[in-house]
Amino acid sequence: MMTTNEALCEKQITSHSRSSPQACNQQIALAMRPPDDLTGGMLSATDSEQQLVSVMLEERHAAWFPALARMLPNAAAFTDNERRLIWETMLSLHNRSETINLENLVATLRREHGEQDAETLVLSHVSTSLIWDESSALHHAQKIAFAHARRESAEAVRLMETADRRCQVRTERSSHRGRGCGCGPSRKCPE
Repeated sequence: MMTTNEALCEKQITSHSRSSPQACNQQIALAMRPPDDLTGGMLSATDSEQQLVSVMLEERHAAWFPALARMLPNAAAFTDNERRLIWETMLSLHNRSETINLENLVATLRREHGEQDAETLVLSHVSTSLIWDESSALHHAQKIAFAHARRESAEAVRLMETADRRCQVRTERSSHRGRGCGCGPSRKCPE
């Protein structure tokens, strides 16, 4: 009997060749890990971004967009500026109950974002997508959302570390005030 991960592996094509079930299980486990790993590779999902934008540029998949918009309600989840702009425009069309298609997307990019070369921008993101159904699209959206959450977590950690260092420096400086020893954070106290 096949596990859920093995069933996903059967459908997943990586670089035009099938992965081993073990390797595929590891990839799926990494992709579905909640935002607690702050390593560089886990901070983006650029392949998923490209796949998702590409598949949504096909009008026949427009029915998937409401579910995807609930999972990715903000274009900030995308790391690539062009894909972020396209997703933002798709969200705008969706919120106005307009059809998401190439014609409306190009017109909205020109009108709302001043993109003179909007058609070239959009067409540069049309490619063959490996997304075969809505659940696969949602899986890619989840990867993008998790990567975005990881980036936000990493930024929060970075800000806390910066605040800790500043607080530590202030504490060191204030503990030496009034002693007249002339030391500070960069010099050792002779006392």
